[in-house]
Amino acid sequence: MSAGNYFTRWNPTRSLLIPKTLPRISLFLLVLLLASMLPAPFAAAQTDDEPFMRLSAEKGPTGIALTIRGRVLGPAGCGPLAITDSTGSSIPFGETCWREDGLFEWRGPLPREGAWLNNKYNTEIKVVPLGSVTVGFYLQLATLPTSVAASATFTIIDNTSGPYADNFPDNLLIDHFIAMEFLWAKTDQLVARGLVKRSWLWGTRYNTFLEPYAEGSNGWRYVRYNDKSRMEVTLASALLPSNPYYVTNGLLVKEMVSGQLQLGDKTFKSVPASIAPVAGDLTPANPAPIFAQFAIYLDFNPYSRNDIINRTIGVQLYNGVEPDPTYNRYNVQAVNRVNETNHFIASPFWNYLNTVGPLVNDKGKTYQGRLFEPLFYATGLPITEAYWTRSRVGGVEKDVLVQLFERRVMTYTPSNPVGFQVEMGNTGLQYYKWRYE
Repeated sequence: MSAGNYFTRWNPTRSLLIPKTLPRISLFLLVLLLASMLPAPFAAAQTDDEPFMRLSAEKGPTGIALTIRGRVLGPAGCGPLAITDSTGSSIPFGETCWREDGLFEWRGPLPREGAWLNNKYNTEIKVVPLGSVTVGFYLQLATLPTSVAASATFTIIDNTSGPYADNFPDNLLIDHFIAMEFLWAKTDQLVARGLVKRSWLWGTRYNTFLEPYAEGSNGWRYVRYNDKSRMEVTLASALLPSNPYYVTNGLLVKEMVSGQLQLGDKTFKSVPASIAPVAGDLTPANPAPIFAQFAIYLDFNPYSRNDIINRTIGVQLYNGVEPDPTYNRYNVQAVNRVNETNHFIASPFWNYLNTVGPLVNDKGKTYQGRLFEPLFYATGLPITEAYWTRSRVGGVEKDVLVQLFERRVMTYTPSNPVGFQVEMGNTGLQYYKWRYE
């Protein structure tokens, strides 16, 4: 089975809102128990129709990476991964989600040191031992302790490289997790439950782990990949979780266009720019333009304020952007110029950025507020003008307006229902595949 077939999806209706007043040990258990209530014991006979876990290690774009693929039983959901040593002590190091068919894939580094949870739910700082360890995927049971849904052995031959797993559970990782859950729930929980008719801001999540970053703690930072973006905590020691910039989302679009993979504030690695289409289906049949071809249009500014946007761009690399008066019928205008990048924002995107609607606070209560606060927090600044294209979405070609921002791609599809005409592109998914596959 190909890696793409293992790609996981999360059932967002199962998301949890975690009260801040919950005891620390309970919070830790919630991190370990983010999954369905169905027990799924490990099956010794590992067939593709039963629970299994398979490990492989390989050299990736940012060093040695462990790939974990497997299957669990039960409805779609999420759960933590942990290393267990010969004494039975375990250290959580990431989280992944499985699809309706139980398949999942996780890719990232194993920690070299951290706070291990012993059988009495106390912690001690330990170095990952050389030799054989068990990597397990955990599911929640009605009663403690948790159940190992699937596991596999892995031989540690070098424990000098890799991230630290910070002190657990009284550590920053628990704050990272909670802050990311609250941030997702603020805009997307009501969408997941079908209580509001609007598009996803973050989308479903599928991978959480430590990723290398020069300015992060010991050279690593905590990240969560969502369909629409990547949440990340880099400056945890300098900010409180209540700070709006405690959790940020990466400059993923800028990296994919430039081919400059960012590994630190001033640390980059040159790689080929992304050839994924910026909008619609991730197939060669999609006529939408690819990220790489926008590199020559970063300084192209063909519009004046309130001009009708009618220039088009297609999949042919560097084919130019030409006016097409047929798009005048949509009456999309260049309405707000951003001085920092000298680009206008298309009127549907500007209206969306200023949307006020129902949100969820950290106590689970609904209130009215701005979806984007601060204004460019989620998107970053525009790095191109908006262009019309033909994009294949769900196998159907449609007129789609696309505009690239530093962190996101925004799309406007006039034929979509109201509330879903403006959407965030699947930038998190596109970036993850570009960087790791």
